[in-house]
Amino acid sequence: MTLFLPLLIMKVIIIPTFFMSRQKEVILGVLRAQRFHPTADEILLRARQRMPALALGTVYRNLKALCDEKKIRRIPMEDAPDRYDGFVEPHDHLVCTVCGKVYDVPPLQSKEALEAKLATRVDGYELKVYFTCPKCQAKN
Repeated sequence: MTLFLPLLIMKVIIIPTFFMSRQKEVILGVLRAQRFHPTADEILLRARQRMPALALGTVYRNLKALCDEKKIRRIPMEDAPDRYDGFVEPHDHLVCTVCGKVYDVPPLQSKEALEAKLATRVDGYELKVYFTCPKCQAKN
């Protein structure tokens, strides 16, 4: 008589982990190297210094993944390519209407202050203030 040991079936819990490919690592490094708000094309130019074969489609795919992972922020722009921000701590943006440069500013309003004014829960907010930067003002 053959003795069969009972099989213990274990539940496998899959915890989502975000894979950091070499391409994604380079793109994140470009964004966090200095405080600027590049377009995907500008990111590609800088990233190609470290990975010459990098393609624009790969940059867009990794930018979307990094945004989904909350490691970077996408700054939607009207009538211009979106910009990307490697710093996700709370801050707002100033956008020059002449040259298009994007500047970081401390939060102009706290989430709690907005909740008090609106008398409702606020999950988050993003603020872009349009202005003319000092360089562009000096030109006029």
